[in-house]
Amino acid sequence: MYLEEIPLPSVTKASDSDFQKIIKSVNYHELPLDIRILLEAYKNQATLGDNPNPRPERYSMVMETLLHDAWARLKGMPKGVAQKEFIRLLKSVQH
Repeated sequence: MYLEEIPLPSVTKASDSDFQKIIKSVNYHELPLDIRILLEAYKNQATLGDNPNPRPERYSMVMETLLHDAWARLKGMPKGVAQKEFIRLLKSVQH
């Protein structure tokens, strides 16, 4: 699933403490892999900012590379926007 294919219900930005509660409440293992990767990327961008790490080595685990690449694609996205996108994506899969 590509970012532009995700339905985006209207939502407002959560406070940092509310966002932390939301992050902890998600059962990531019940979600499809592509959604888990996107949620992780948005979570990292919202909490840590741009990905400072180099791309994993060629023979690294696939999941590690997928997570890295998804987060790296969000470079420059403000933390508040990443937080909002995380919530939007989460709401879209909960319906």
